[in-house]
Amino acid sequence: MLATIETCNACQRGLVPGDGGAFVDGDVIHLGCYVNAGLNQRSEPGISRDLLLGIHVLIVEDSATTREMLRAALEYCGGFITLAASVEEGKTILREIRPRVIVSDISMPDNGYELVRDVLVFAAQTGLMIPAVAVTGSRDSRQHAKDAGFAAFITKPLDPFMLALVVARLATARPSG
Repeated sequence: MLATIETCNACQRGLVPGDGGAFVDGDVIHLGCYVNAGLNQRSEPGISRDLLLGIHVLIVEDSATTREMLRAALEYCGGFITLAASVEEGKTILREIRPRVIVSDISMPDNGYELVRDVLVFAAQTGLMIPAVAVTGSRDSRQHAKDAGFAAFITKPLDPFMLALVVARLATARPSG
């Protein structure tokens, strides 16, 4: 039996298992297609020191090295970054602040899926929408990330500047319904 290969609705090319992507209106599209669609609406495409200016991002990552790499890349692009080393710490932070985007490892000992489920419940109760990006080392997490409510997913090893572009796009996109 042959495996079914999903197709990106934006470019009509196949989605390779393990590639990152964004979830738009129930479909998966390549990260590059997602970012490029958002850049076409901007006057200055690409990476810049002010790409994330004014955008607050919560990073939830148990690996100190990865957490610092993500922080450095997003701060380089102008983001205001808050760090959490666990899902519980992330939940505690969310009681105090309202980031525009959450970037969460989903392969932590305390499940990153749980954080996003809690954020979605919180969002429904308060009327806030906080999109989340799943970061994973697993190459078969696409459907799990989609089912959990993530807006996008990126597999490790990741390009931190592609992550910055995805965060910028999510922070400025209107929620799809």
